[in-house]
Amino acid sequence: DVIIGPAFADADEISKRLGENPRIHIHRAPENPADIFSRARLAVVSFGVTVYDLAALGVPALYLGISPDHLRSAEGAEALGFGRVLGLAPDIELGALARAIADLHADEKQIAAMRLAGPAAIDGKGALLLAARIAEFILRPAESRQARRAPSQNTPPNRPQSARG
Repeated sequence: DVIIGPAFADADEISKRLGENPRIHIHRAPENPADIFSRARLAVVSFGVTVYDLAALGVPALYLGISPDHLRSAEGAEALGFGRVLGLAPDIELGALARAIADLHADEKQIAAMRLAGPAAIDGKGALLLAARIAEFILRPAESRQARRAPSQNTPPNRPQSARG
């Protein structure tokens, strides 16, 4: 199965190329990609939010970065044990990608470890945690919030630093 997201620039070209293979099923912007993800033994993805969806479902993944900052984020996910970074997408040779897929696919122990690591790292409570932190910040007394700011941030608007008193 190949999922092509709604923002993928070359969707028509890749659909045409892959569509020639009867063993490949192409899904363009599926309504519920989790249904497809959950059937996968492993995934090859460009690094993004999808990585965390796959991890929550226990689907091991190989990550291709589309920029250096994506690679840095992907390395954090790799450190949590639910995926592997392959490098920047334009730098990956097709043969190296095929070997990485075949090697991981054949490694039962690694697949099993990655399947456990994803759900262990992604508990599904991120939004609740974020909301609690925001509420804590809002409910903290204003003086406490002011004290945490740098002096330059304490100056009221339209009032120069030297005029503070």
